[in-house]
Amino acid sequence: MARTQQEALSQIATNRGVMVFCSNFSLQTRRDDIAFVPLSGLPDSRYSLVWHRDRANALVRAFVDTAHEAVSAQPA
Repeated sequence: MARTQQEALSQIATNRGVMVFCSNFSLQTRRDDIAFVPLSGLPDSRYSLVWHRDRANALVRAFVDTAHEAVSAQPA
């Protein structure tokens, strides 16, 4: 079991797993030991912001507000 994306990539690189990532992840992650193969026919991905409930602060709230505004401004 991988707890982080980097752990997952390490397991994939050592032939101990596979994982589905969003397509933009392959553009941001350059590794010669891993093949990123596009998948088709899947529903669009959805993102969520997640943080520890007890660690919300002004910076987290500002980021959430900014992200919400940016998504709301996108055409449907």
